[in-house]
Amino acid sequence: MEDPTGLPLPGSVPQPPPATFFGAVAPGNPVVDSFEAELRDVLSFLRRLGGAGEAQPQQHDLHRRGANTLFNIWIKYKPRLPEWYYNEKLLKVGDSLAQIKEYKLALLQCYGRYLQQFVSVNSDDIIDDVDCFKSTFFPNGLRDKKAALTVPFIYTPYADI
Repeated sequence: MEDPTGLPLPGSVPQPPPATFFGAVAPGNPVVDSFEAELRDVLSFLRRLGGAGEAQPQQHDLHRRGANTLFNIWIKYKPRLPEWYYNEKLLKVGDSLAQIKEYKLALLQCYGRYLQQFVSVNSDDIIDDVDCFKSTFFPNGLRDKKAALTVPFIYTPYADI
């Protein structure tokens, strides 16, 4: 379907196939391999920068480029990866960023994205009410697979940065 100018309509542009189209979500799957390679590249780039801190403007531009690249990776692959895999990677990349002292980037790009699936309100409001906290972050109890991913993040020292 085209508009009068001959260009395809926005909704008619085919989306790339999900990872499950190519088989198991594991190494060897082209979507998984591409996702992993892009994450490795951006993490390697950010490690080399060594934190923007009080750096010069060029350093800030490079740091911003790394942050934008990470943002684009999350947007690009979210619809193509199973939720469990995507969430696991959010937390692992967040941990890697925290190890290289990129705390704000870890919080905004990884942990914040992970927590958004549970709640879109201020987390301080939830933490004040134990029942609300449990029903928000652990709706299926502590034995649920999502709980295993969520618990370590909630108890991290940089969760309130």
